[in-house]
Amino acid sequence: MLFVFPNPSLIHPVVTVSFSPQNYTVPEGIPATLEMALDKKASESITVFVTTMDITAGSADYVQKTSTPVKFAPGTTRAVLPLLTLRDTVINEPDVSLKVTLDLGPTTVPVEIGPDPCFVTIEDATSESEYIMQMSAEICTSLCLLHLIVDFANGSCMQHLST
Repeated sequence: MLFVFPNPSLIHPVVTVSFSPQNYTVPEGIPATLEMALDKKASESITVFVTTMDITAGSADYVQKTSTPVKFAPGTTRAVLPLLTLRDTVINEPDVSLKVTLDLGPTTVPVEIGPDPCFVTIEDATSESEYIMQMSAEICTSLCLLHLIVDFANGSCMQHLST
């Protein structure tokens, strides 16, 4: 008797995960939103692990990631992971860069890593005025978020939503 086992890639086509885009440039102190994409929807969840590696950047420039899991829910093709960059008070220093790679997690779906790695450039403030503008933007964003939190705590947000 002959047993024929189907090719697993016919049951579950191979899914490719990659960064989209592969290159990011962000000012220091502003998070980079790393986007990952699947080339097709998968019927089951897929987990990849993100790791950062210094090129010219170091631990004083960004919050490093070591095997940080990113999960694609079944039927989705996009996932994001924030990469926090850190601000310093040195103006007009060289921009720094880092590399970000993907590793596969356990899955029953055939998955492969596409073009890998991605690169992140962290731009330094080139003048005092640029530094002040970046700080002002961060302060405004923080104040707006704080205002929303206070409004929500006071019930004001619910009043705005109901009208």
